[in-house]
Amino acid sequence: MKRVLILTAGYGDGHNSAARAVGEVLQESAEVRVCDVCAEALPEVFKWTKRLYLWMTARVPWLWRCLYDLSDTSDWSGGVPPGLGPVAVRLRVMLDEWKPDAVVCTFPLYPYLLDVLFRQGVHRVPYMTVVTDSLAISRTWLESDARLFAVSDEGTRSLLVEEKGIAPDRVVVTHFPVSPKVHAGDEAKSWCAGQAFKVLYVPQGRPSLVEEELVAMLDAAPEVRVTVVLGHKVRRLYRAVHGAALRAGRDRVRILGWTHRMPQLLASHHVLVGKAGGASVHEALAAEVPVLVNHFVPGQEEGNTELLHRLGGGRFVSTPAELRRALQFLLDQDGSAWSVMKQRLHQARMKGGAAHIAELVQQLDDFHV
Repeated sequence: MKRVLILTAGYGDGHNSAARAVGEVLQESAEVRVCDVCAEALPEVFKWTKRLYLWMTARVPWLWRCLYDLSDTSDWSGGVPPGLGPVAVRLRVMLDEWKPDAVVCTFPLYPYLLDVLFRQGVHRVPYMTVVTDSLAISRTWLESDARLFAVSDEGTRSLLVEEKGIAPDRVVVTHFPVSPKVHAGDEAKSWCAGQAFKVLYVPQGRPSLVEEELVAMLDAAPEVRVTVVLGHKVRRLYRAVHGAALRAGRDRVRILGWTHRMPQLLASHHVLVGKAGGASVHEALAAEVPVLVNHFVPGQEEGNTELLHRLGGGRFVSTPAELRRALQFLLDQDGSAWSVMKQRLHQARMKGGAAHIAELVQQLDDFHV
């Protein structure tokens, strides 16, 4: 049985989500290990840099945008980036001891570390890169010797080939790898006036903004019912959400903390309101659920928002008032605008990415740089 090593990092949910989804499919035909080598090799550094990343993207996004733009001018192909030597050492041990037959990278650092290790004499293993961003692709993803780049859509493939200069036979549209558990549900396939219109809300930002957004959604129409998924933000946001829920009536708002049931929740709701993260956007696309984006990280997540716009399956709403108007527009005329969005997502068929990538992994020996 083939051994496949999947490398990820916990800077944002997209990398880990993609890695888990590919592993979930591959484990049916291969021995699989999903590893965050950054966290294993430098646990304290990883913990604090992750906190810094989350703080920066939430509180000073303009600073993150500057760093993101700077990364697009950086060249990581020359050697191990400063301070990351322990990560390269840990990866080398993993390659020497476990001896994988193929490697899948869902975080842009690892391909360069693999290239360095191979030049140093480590047994060469075929590997591919799964690009977890769409349409806005930093140079850091692209300058390794990866045999293949798996991308989410034709627009991203065109960008890599026509503007970034990647050979066409190295770029494959697979769609973003989401869990096979994510699917379009029958419960929210249609809607008409008088029925409950179910909104899945994953809040971002300060408590006052979250309360304003929840009130705006409830004010959009009496049919609106909101499921709020607080995740790890329960302590910070529960009071604001609970207060708004009490004023609206308990039957209109359901509050959840951390949940592993996002696939089932997506399948049973009519629209998602949340951040334009790679995992959340592409899970919604696979479930054929329209998305109203209320926040995006400058740089990589702008592309996800643009992808929704191009597919006709979502849009950005910058204020609670705009969110209310967007929901009202979707619900007008028995939900005709919502039905059009739903149909466009059905036609786009943005699903099956994990299975497609799993097939490519089994064929990596046939591809050469």
